Amino acid sequence: MRPEYLQDIRRLYDSMNRRDIDGLRAFGERYPGFSWESAEDEVDSPGRLDAHDALSHSRELFELFEELQTDILETIDLGSDHVILLVLHRVRGAAGGVPGERREAHLWTLGEDGTLSLREFRSFEAARDAVAPA
Repeated sequence: MRPEYLQDIRRLYDSMNRRDIDGLRAFGERYPGFSWESAEDEVDSPGRLDAHDALSHSRELFELFEELQTDILETIDLGSDHVILLVLHRVRGAAGGVPGERREAHLWTLGEDGTLSLREFRSFEAARDAVAPA
């Protein structure tokens, strides 16, 4: 994936980690066609979200979790249109303070119109297999 898109993606994770609503909103304004699809096995998975709904969902996450941190563990570039980020989510519930961790593979795709989309998977293999052959 081209460096400028990868930089924007990294900024998005940074905004989430800092709970920066303005940064999240700026990403949505830059990529109004953005979509985010949660992993199928997530509890209360919201499914596929557009840029507006993704911002609302992020606000809900900030209320649910006292701590919400995503670390990028590895970046696997699959060419100009796809990149997989292996990530570790660490959370601590706001109500009970219970900590948790979850590893995921985030498949980012750049559409022909310059729109970015994110699909979450439980494994690298599942994310890689979701990339349609060229």
